[in-house]
Amino acid sequence: MHTPVLSIIVPVYKVEQYLPACIDSIRAQTFTDWELILVDDGSPDGSGAICDRYATQDSRIKVIHKPNGGVSAARNDALDIARGRYITFVDSDDCIDIPTTFYDNIGILETRPEVDIVQYPIGRGYVSTNTYVGKAGILEAIVQWHITGYLCDKIFRACIFDNIRLPQGIQFAEDTWCLTDMADCVQAVYVSDKGHYFYRKRDDSAVWTFTATQCLDLFRMSYHLLHKLQETDGVSVKVRTGYFMTT
Repeated sequence: MHTPVLSIIVPVYKVEQYLPACIDSIRAQTFTDWELILVDDGSPDGSGAICDRYATQDSRIKVIHKPNGGVSAARNDALDIARGRYITFVDSDDCIDIPTTFYDNIGILETRPEVDIVQYPIGRGYVSTNTYVGKAGILEAIVQWHITGYLCDKIFRACIFDNIRLPQGIQFAEDTWCLTDMADCVQAVYVSDKGHYFYRKRDDSAVWTFTATQCLDLFRMSYHLLHKLQETDGVSVKVRTGYFMTT
């Protein structure tokens, strides 16, 4: 069986209106050596049927149907079966809207073995390319948002996930929690100006419907990151103190 270069993980829940555009944008990529893992997270609408329909059209698409357990559990289940040398995440209501996004950024990983993660643009503004090296440098870049707190605008070497999974029991800021854990095993993160991830702003998304539970999750993640800053040699006092004062 052919082993794909890239595994693309898409959790799916109540997105029948947006899911076809998401999948079509992935299939339109000029880089074609991928597998797409769609995780139907107990979606009560027609999203699961859409996943199955695409899987019958394209042998590179795999579908997992599971009871609802949240985004972290869905991504973790996909990571357990992913076979690619690289891993990327796409949210099911978003799109990759430049067809060369995967090609250009995988090319960076292929030619720069010291880089474990490539981050590509999630907005249309100017992007300053840079490489962040070592645990302290990566943590400082996360705090300063040079490395965004998202998983979905990045391509990862799959070996990063040998011992890392998204945190269970947290439904908000789980991406940043996971990236904080990655600082222990990542050599370098490169911020690229190639490609574009289209983030769809929805009034009913978790980001825009902030609840008390999400506030608690954000606090837990912030404490996790602060603890990592405190225990890491080389983090500047200014960054550590500044994050403490704003947390």
